[in-house]
Amino acid sequence: MNTAATGVHERPARSPKASLQDARAAKPIADEIPANASPAPPPPESSRRAAVHAVPRRSDLTQPIHLDPDRWRRASPSTPLSEKPLFEHGSEADPSDRLREHFEVARFSDLSLHRGLAGTQVLGEILGPAFSIEAGLRYTQNLSSAHRMSAETPSADRPEATPPESRLPISDEQFEESILPGVSRTFAITIPLLPGELRRVVRNYYLLCRIVDTIEDEPALSADDKSRFLSMFDDVMSGQVSAQSLADELHPRLSPATLDAEHELVQHLARVIRVQEGFTARQQSAVTRGLRIMSSGMDHFHRKSCASGLRDLGELDAYCYHVAGIVGEVLTVLFCESSPELHRRQPRLAPLAASFGQGLQMINILKDIWDDRSRGVCWLPRDVFEAHGVDWSRLGDDSQATGFEAGLTELIGVAHGHLRHALDYALTIPREEAGIRKFCLWAIGLAILTLRKIHHHPGFRSTAEAKIKRRTVRMMIAIMERVVRHDRLVRLLFRMASLGVPLASLAPAVPSSLATNSQVSE
Repeated sequence: MNTAATGVHERPARSPKASLQDARAAKPIADEIPANASPAPPPPESSRRAAVHAVPRRSDLTQPIHLDPDRWRRASPSTPLSEKPLFEHGSEADPSDRLREHFEVARFSDLSLHRGLAGTQVLGEILGPAFSIEAGLRYTQNLSSAHRMSAETPSADRPEATPPESRLPISDEQFEESILPGVSRTFAITIPLLPGELRRVVRNYYLLCRIVDTIEDEPALSADDKSRFLSMFDDVMSGQVSAQSLADELHPRLSPATLDAEHELVQHLARVIRVQEGFTARQQSAVTRGLRIMSSGMDHFHRKSCASGLRDLGELDAYCYHVAGIVGEVLTVLFCESSPELHRRQPRLAPLAASFGQGLQMINILKDIWDDRSRGVCWLPRDVFEAHGVDWSRLGDDSQATGFEAGLTELIGVAHGHLRHALDYALTIPREEAGIRKFCLWAIGLAILTLRKIHHHPGFRSTAEAKIKRRTVRMMIAIMERVVRHDRLVRLLFRMASLGVPLASLAPAVPSSLATNSQVSE
């Protein structure tokens, strides 16, 4: 699954089973829930994961509010966070001031910042010029009684990785849960935010996507071998080949360059398939079709992959759809299957579903430009950079810097446009589905911060230079915990974080093909 947590993967080609044109022109998978279908009932409320330190809901947040600057200081350090009132009704306040004040007084019992300028810098990284130094200093000065960061947690209290040998006797679903942190630390954090049954389905889908990634990334396999193994994987998903047959043949071929957790995942592929077979027919069909489109698209574009990049912006859009946009569509099917209210909102979610994945993938491409190029791969569109006078054979030379930055700025605008659609997508999800909202918003928040860093530092020369700091990630997550149910605050936060970032106007990916009466089919 190519999201913000994953890089761009080099994938040599195999002949796709279905034409890419047919796959791209087909009805979006997110639109294929019949209007008259009855979605699976939601899991009982007791099984849903409670939001941590959720802000008490207010039915009148649109009314003018003002901050009582002393109220929070009078609260005892032991007072639960939810009982510390942040705002008072009755006076007008500038929205930017209101949000800054919100962050000045917010105190997170599960997260603290270093005193002084460290906290100021973190909020500055998130809010950019919208956050003043004075506000930051006031914020950090008032965090002196907050808990220390997790780095100071006694080692005995920290969770330890489960050794591989201890995973074997457990159930198939427990195996999936234990293997996830080894293949993706980010998804190991975000997937548990989802409600129970949906969490199981999305975790399984991610692991299946990861197996496709593992095949394509394996340096010890030739292009023909990768094509054959991916074809076998498609046959496993359709029930024509046993999962154990593929595992027995593929696992010994994996090299030490592949993560140990990925070795184990491939070795126990049959466990993952057994879990997938326990889901509803509609869930299985959506996942199977999505994986087939993803793998055939990846193979097609990796057949063409080289250091000279893609032909044009349209080809980049098609690539991003096949490796990530389809993930957004599959997730939308799974989300809508899990909730009657989401099912009713499916026509509004469907046109935005592909952008949710494509925006994240474009940012992966931009931050990985130079690491990919060192491997002889480039996913940049030549036409965009050639229009600014860039000589592709001398890409990276100082003499090309001005033209390259101009082309990069244009692509940043396109990625930002996709993220705007992704934000609309996330806020279309009902407030009551806080776990699904956070699953989406955390990814979007990290993406816009990464995009802003790339825009402000266009001369970066490695993926590591484009990554945002861990303390910024922690702070972003803590803020999202506070505002996830409040659309206006989320939008304001996004606007503040994206100030100065170029923005291209994009039409929704599927504006006129909402086939709500068709079935998910093979």
